[in-house]
Amino acid sequence: MPGNERNVSEPNPAEPPGGPDDGIVIGRKIARKATVASTMDEARAAGAAGEAEGLVVLAGRQSAGRGRYGRRWLSAPGQDVLMSVLLRPQSRVARELLMMAALAASRTVDALAGVRSTIKWPNDVRIDGRKVCGVIAESESGPDGVVAVIGIGLNVNSDPSEWAEIAGTATSLRIATGREVSGEEATRILIQELDGLYRGMRAGESVRDEWAGRLDTVGQRVEVAWGEGPSCRRLRGLAEGVDADGRLLVRDAEGRVRPVAAGEVTLSAGEELGSDDG
Repeated sequence: MPGNERNVSEPNPAEPPGGPDDGIVIGRKIARKATVASTMDEARAAGAAGEAEGLVVLAGRQSAGRGRYGRRWLSAPGQDVLMSVLLRPQSRVARELLMMAALAASRTVDALAGVRSTIKWPNDVRIDGRKVCGVIAESESGPDGVVAVIGIGLNVNSDPSEWAEIAGTATSLRIATGREVSGEEATRILIQELDGLYRGMRAGESVRDEWAGRLDTVGQRVEVAWGEGPSCRRLRGLAEGVDADGRLLVRDAEGRVRPVAAGEVTLSAGEELGSDDG
């Protein structure tokens, strides 16, 4: 990613022709930073200062980037798309933001890599079972409504084998395609996919069905974990589908279907189905 800075008041150079009245929401303002602690923090601070929704924050490098559950996000400087988006969604839209972001990222990967990517519930985009993109969504309600920040880390030209923590589980577009991939092109497509889906959701559409159709978790035996250490709870069972709210439906050993709203999911093929979540 380029390291130059761009003022947030400038139009997004990735937007299609049409001018300021073309209805673009996500990407009508863009901030490019050489280095930040976290694009999530930058977007959240902009929201607290009154910035309108649609701001996209891009960074060439993050010194404290994070994924789900506060885990650090690993990325080579200038090699990947590190992005956060500020939104002020209606409540009915807010519940599908994570689905929307994962679907937009999955579509982007398809376009750039020429493959059919999948989504590991609820938000990891994968190529042949290896993670190429991670998505998080954080929101809070206030007197002015919901303020949400979506974070997306897309591995474009980095080599995940450089980090022991992800060497066996991650990939990048360059590795998948065998060639260098334009970070600018990846950014442009991703912003356009996000904007199109978000505008559709604001008009009453849902992304749930298309998102659910890409889940590679459904039909698999899984283990869902909450917490860490001695306080960790686990549920083992068969992932049978998702409900209207995107919760994973897991059938346990007793035949009960348990809706899972959050948790760390791993495949547990060959293990006995059961539960120790109390």
